[in-house]
Amino acid sequence: MTTDQLKQFLGNHKWSLIIGAAMLAMVGFGYQLSHIEEKFNIQNLRAAENTLALVSDENSALITKVNQLEVALSVTTMEKEALLEQITELKGEMLELEQQNVFYQRVVSPEQSQEGFIVDNVEVEGLENGRYTLRFVLLQQRQNRAVVNGSLAIELVGIQNGEPFSLKTGDAEFLELPVAYRFRYFQAVSLEFVLPEGSDVNQIHLSTVVYQYQRRIGVYEQSYTWSDVILSR
Repeated sequence: MTTDQLKQFLGNHKWSLIIGAAMLAMVGFGYQLSHIEEKFNIQNLRAAENTLALVSDENSALITKVNQLEVALSVTTMEKEALLEQITELKGEMLELEQQNVFYQRVVSPEQSQEGFIVDNVEVEGLENGRYTLRFVLLQQRQNRAVVNGSLAIELVGIQNGEPFSLKTGDAEFLELPVAYRFRYFQAVSLEFVLPEGSDVNQIHLSTVVYQYQRRIGVYEQSYTWSDVILSR
């Protein structure tokens, strides 16, 4: 049966009702279909929002962890630097203690050395206006600790204005008298002197005749390189 035949069979009124009902059904179906699609889109949007929230939380957690690791690394670096500084300080203290130990060992344990009279810890410190301080310690290393005495002569050797020069104890412009000493164990000495302008010292010579009371017991001579004993400023 064709559409025209069906229309003649039903009549115009019924045909119109059927067409209207069909159109209503199509509209309803379209509405339902659009509602389903909207609901699906809303679900997808919510799922995307939830995923975004999870990713954001994970990212915040990672940033927090990175910050914590950076802080921990910074603390570790500072602790490492502090430890290295402490190690350096301890090494310096150990070296100083070793030097003190050697010094006092020489004083109290003469049997560990074949030397008798010695000059130890020779240092020269530059001051101002060509002035210098010469410091050293006189030691006796003998099991028989009788008092020793004598006079220590000091000579500075170098170049002045391109010519060799020397300053000796007894020179008015250096030290007018030799360094007198008298001790049983050790004696610390500190002297101040002035170098003439244009002078460059290379060596320091020390010499003395050692006596116990009035008896001569030995001769001591020692030279030091100026660069080895001058303290850095």
